[in-house]
Amino acid sequence: AQRVALARAVLLRPRVILADEPTASLDDTACAAAIGLLRRSAQGCGATLVIATHDARVRQALPDAQVLAFGERVGEVGP
Repeated sequence: AQRVALARAVLLRPRVILADEPTASLDDTACAAAIGLLRRSAQGCGATLVIATHDARVRQALPDAQVLAFGERVGEVGP
């Protein structure tokens, strides 16, 4: 279901792609596919990709820039 939602969202060629836990409940193979789809889609249409996640696999795969929040506070900012 997540992959279908991702595919539908990127068809509109948005300027910003917001994804809230896009890999929740996905196994490693599906997670890698979803991350790849998000990355290719953002690059293909020149969109900024913003992801909210607790998944370390996503944070490791998309290291361009990260903001780590703890509660309502920003804890760390960096690549």
